[in-house]
Amino acid sequence: MIFNKTTWKERAEYRLEQFKELVNKAGTPVYATVVSLTLMPLIEIAMSSGIAAITLPLMTLISGLGTNLLAAEIERWKDSNEQISETDIIQWVEDTAANNSQLRNEIDEIMINLDAIPTVQKNLNPEDKQWFVSELEKQLKKMGNYDRYEHIIVQGDVVQGDKVQLKQEANTIVQGNVYHFKNVIKNPMPKRNYPWGDLHNENHANTKESEISASSTVGCFSEGASPYGCEELSGNVWEWTRSIDKDYPYKYDDGREDLEKIGLTSIINLRGGSFYFVTNRALCASRLGNFPGGESDYLGFRVVSSPFLTSDL
Repeated sequence: MIFNKTTWKERAEYRLEQFKELVNKAGTPVYATVVSLTLMPLIEIAMSSGIAAITLPLMTLISGLGTNLLAAEIERWKDSNEQISETDIIQWVEDTAANNSQLRNEIDEIMINLDAIPTVQKNLNPEDKQWFVSELEKQLKKMGNYDRYEHIIVQGDVVQGDKVQLKQEANTIVQGNVYHFKNVIKNPMPKRNYPWGDLHNENHANTKESEISASSTVGCFSEGASPYGCEELSGNVWEWTRSIDKDYPYKYDDGREDLEKIGLTSIINLRGGSFYFVTNRALCASRLGNFPGGESDYLGFRVVSSPFLTSDL
């Protein structure tokens, strides 16, 4: 079986479902425990098939960091011929990774890309989830990497049911009781030029520089994802919005969001750039105006699937 990012994630998810059982044995180092369960599939492949078998999936996730400390550590373990267990990795994280910021950056990049924290959370009951978040926050803040996870740590219960009402407060979802999601929407990279950062990279988006000259399958430019994991926000095709073209700064109550005012001659904003336009038209601030009936192979929609069966949204 080929070991790649997909199979790694599948194996990690299976292990992460056993988080509570392992953390009960190891004590309360929840960060180290999640890291251990996430890395074990990678380590097992390296031990059985060699370092070469993990090079591609590992570099797929951490290539943007410019370091390769984790691979060197795994190679050292393999050369030692010692049997490495989850508890060994937990101790290693506590003793070594927690005090090495570059190594921790690699681990955090892997954890975020493989959705390790959300996977653990969804398998915990509300009481355990509250404990997990509290302990994780304390440990991340102590190590200095809390800001990497702040936007994906869900506080409180997971909203379920068939009717959800969004209040005006952006960080509160109401369903009978109020559930507070602390800092979920805080932007870890505000005012950046592109979804991934400030610098253009032709491998991060399908713009004219990529020379594909056509739309591409979502996922081909995964390195260009936003901090929230949204892909293709820049390049590929311009995406229709529902906003009438008006000057910056954006004001939601100035009429631009009034759907009843949209007519055949209205200019509607599109965002994100496309394969037909150069990269400076794929900036976060770039807009394109077009009539509602405008058609082109470089225009399109972003399709969103709601997790709720029905909704008032």
